[in-house]
Amino acid sequence: MHIRILALATLFQIQFACQQHDVPQHQARKASFKTIDTQQTMSRETNPSAENVILQSVDEGKTWLDAGAGLPKDIESGMLFTSGGQLFFNSAYGLFQKNGYASNPVWQREVFPDKRIEEIFPGRASLYGYTAGVGFFTEMQGSGIWIHVGNTLEGRSVRTLVEAPDGSVLVGSDTGIYKSTDGCKSWKQVFKGDMVTSIHLADKFLFAGGLQGLLRSANDGEHWDLIETNIGRAYHIGNIESGVTAIFEGVSPNKDSIQNRIKNDLLVSADGGETWASLDASLPSDQVIFGIVQSGDYLFCSLDSGIYRSGDKGGSWQLVHASKGKERYDVVASDKSVFAIRRFNGC
Repeated sequence: MHIRILALATLFQIQFACQQHDVPQHQARKASFKTIDTQQTMSRETNPSAENVILQSVDEGKTWLDAGAGLPKDIESGMLFTSGGQLFFNSAYGLFQKNGYASNPVWQREVFPDKRIEEIFPGRASLYGYTAGVGFFTEMQGSGIWIHVGNTLEGRSVRTLVEAPDGSVLVGSDTGIYKSTDGCKSWKQVFKGDMVTSIHLADKFLFAGGLQGLLRSANDGEHWDLIETNIGRAYHIGNIESGVTAIFEGVSPNKDSIQNRIKNDLLVSADGGETWASLDASLPSDQVIFGIVQSGDYLFCSLDSGIYRSGDKGGSWQLVHASKGKERYDVVASDKSVFAIRRFNGC
């Protein structure tokens, strides 16, 4: 197992808050499920019977496999991401990784000797960590060694982190955007405003989404312009083959709708954010949209009702995996696979 060493010996407890997130989701046709077989011996901390926390499709969404072998039985959800050609899953039980998407299905827990890092963010070549009240950590590239670099943003929540092309690090917080050019040791505020929850690099621009709307930077995050504010907050920024995507959340203009009903817009821009086109015309209009990814020739979108797939660049959508009860999914594309991470709406 890959051992990750923390340069800190203080133990903190993880605190959880139950939050209600109002955003629409998609549904799917009944999918066939299989449990991935493994001959590997599990440690006492893991249980191969953890069910349907992470689903994987290797056939363009036609079938979905239970890809949670090796995860603790009681695990509920977490954040899935790729870094350096490896797949990582950060959860309340710690950080898990596996090196193969199909040939090596068993998750293995990364061991932090003294303190689990609460938040893990992918960098361009290695990982970044953050723990409220403790500060930032950086991983020495390819070594598995973690170094504590200080708590210079003490008192500010870190919602998202991205490494810019010039090697600087940008974080979105409750009070705007901060930038570090010395490996998270010191920070300067480059955008002052409301909460920023998503920062994404697409083409020659950095895009950021938050309560004020959609922001864009053309100079590695030194200066930011608000480019879209009329359709609500922007909470998920990404990119597909045809351009940068953004999901907006606002109040429905329909006078007959329920008071304060949330309306979502899924948009794509092929010209760096100058103009935007809709991708959600044929998606259910009364649901929250959580995310969109591309795998091969298909787009996959997550709504309240499940996961939808489009083979015509968003012109039409087909439900390929339905959610149950209060669950919903985040979607991640990696190599030729699509992963769905189960989450829950509300308490």
